[in-house]
Amino acid sequence: DGFYTMGEARALLPANGGQQKPCTPPAAAACPWVPGAPVKRSDALASWDVGAVYFLAPTLSVFTGYSSAAYPIFNTEEPESIGQTPERGTQLEAGARWQASPLLTLTSSVYDLTRRNVFTQLTIPNPSGAGNLTVAQTFAYRVRGWETDLKLQPVKPWAVLANLAIQDGEITSYPQTPANLGHPIPSAPKVLAN
Repeated sequence: DGFYTMGEARALLPANGGQQKPCTPPAAAACPWVPGAPVKRSDALASWDVGAVYFLAPTLSVFTGYSSAAYPIFNTEEPESIGQTPERGTQLEAGARWQASPLLTLTSSVYDLTRRNVFTQLTIPNPSGAGNLTVAQTFAYRVRGWETDLKLQPVKPWAVLANLAIQDGEITSYPQTPANLGHPIPSAPKVLAN
């Protein structure tokens, strides 16, 4: 038997001084630019990963892991405000790995992931006349699923890889459009195979 753990941490520390201009109201996702008013964002971004693997036998192991992620939305993506609050996410996964022989390995796991403050832009007709308007919006979602990987290696260095994922995702927050809560996530298919 063996027990192995691993941890990793990353952090982005704010380095610029300046005046703080809070959002009004404080819970707003973005603050509009005010000409002549210096601004500073200090969201203290940090992300980390932790995981564990336990070998039940030399060819069979179980594993689990948790990770978090965060990154800022830059003003090149959303130039009309100080910037959206950072997008954040988490992933929890647990599974098992079986190595039947040097030629065959099977890995299967279940996972639960979240993303919050996902930035998107919506194009809508201009109510005041011709053309369209671009509206910045943010939403959050959750995906739960099951994934299996199969690796066959009949002759080195050649390998045949197969993957199947079955997942279910839903929008968990959409302040601008509450009717979308519980709806499927765009571009997140229920079945992936390759």
